[in-house]
Amino acid sequence: MMAILDGTTHMYKVNRVWYHPRMQRELDRGLYVRSQDPKDGRVTLYGPDMAVVALTSEGPDLKDEVVLATEDELHSMLMAPIGVLGYGAKGGAHYWAIPPAEASFSCSILARLTDGAWNSEAAFASRELLWYDIDLGPGFSGGPVFNEGGHIVGIATSGLPALDNCYIDQGFRIDCLRELIAYHKLDEHIVEGDTIPRVDRRATPDPRLLELRHAVSLVKKAVQLRSVGRYGEATSLCDQALGVEPTYAAALLERSKEKLYYLALDWDKLKPTERASLSDTAYDDAHRAVELVPVWNEACIFMLQCAIYRTVATDMPNEGYTEIASYATHILTRFGKPYFLYQLTNWERAFALNVRAHAKGALGQSMEALVDYAESIEIDPENPRWYLNRAQFEESLGMIEEAAKDRESGRRRWPDEARH
Repeated sequence: MMAILDGTTHMYKVNRVWYHPRMQRELDRGLYVRSQDPKDGRVTLYGPDMAVVALTSEGPDLKDEVVLATEDELHSMLMAPIGVLGYGAKGGAHYWAIPPAEASFSCSILARLTDGAWNSEAAFASRELLWYDIDLGPGFSGGPVFNEGGHIVGIATSGLPALDNCYIDQGFRIDCLRELIAYHKLDEHIVEGDTIPRVDRRATPDPRLLELRHAVSLVKKAVQLRSVGRYGEATSLCDQALGVEPTYAAALLERSKEKLYYLALDWDKLKPTERASLSDTAYDDAHRAVELVPVWNEACIFMLQCAIYRTVATDMPNEGYTEIASYATHILTRFGKPYFLYQLTNWERAFALNVRAHAKGALGQSMEALVDYAESIEIDPENPRWYLNRAQFEESLGMIEEAAKDRESGRRRWPDEARH
């Protein structure tokens, strides 16, 4: 990492970083932990996304220092004017990337103060998230948020998508920085007169960190076992991971996959009661993963795949396919918008289209199903599954020649070691 002096091309190297002690990282989907180690995963919004860096001494001294807002100023900042300093995007590039670095300043109103669960009615001490109605875009993260008096009330961290592809930006209150400084004993860097708070009781290493890391390793091993068809062993490892943390979404989805893949492979060998049981429990696991992480695209789509198997295995009425097709359309539109934070990848979009095509085909909407299959192949042409799925549907329609071509196209794209 490096820092660039505003208005210049001079760069200072970063030689040390102190992370906020309550920083939350995502070890895996749905598994969050207090950790200051970047190897534990990306930072989430559930704790202060904040760090202090030390710069090397080469180059001119940094003359400017900032004044942090007082406790009284923090209590009176709601609905007050604020300004944010940062390096926004310009023509696809950042201001800091176009020498000399040039910061820009944007003004707004501090609209809300909430806790990490976005509750604006929580006690003031917990309402450390600042919300301001301004579309800063990328490049302002880490920038100071000033009040009218020029004192810093917060640090900008991120933006969340709102309607019409706009963002509502947020930051953390500046007393989180004081907490960081107190925890790491960096008191000599505080301007005289600032108060150092008592460190929050949550600002300690997560006591379950080693346990949760082990749970992640179990799920990773389960993925490997599933890839070679050892479904029972893989399921057992997921059970162990969920014994450590029952709300571990990635473990739930992985266990769902193991059940469904086994069901698909041995469908003809299984009794109707076994099919119904496996499809039900596979669906339940995937549905729970979606409940825990609603914006997880893969989990949402895989849940629909489970719903198709459950509909077939339990002889559910065709209304089930109508709901599946409707939800697939919801995923393709809601998560498909440009610039959406959780925009679908090409593989996810193709997967959703295949699920919808299957549901439409079961409803007798053959032409619409073929359109969805064709679009999935167009946007993700190297995935063999989309060709093989379409081939299966074409065979059911009596399109033998077209099905043969698709089946051959799928086989050519399948890895040599996986062909059978």
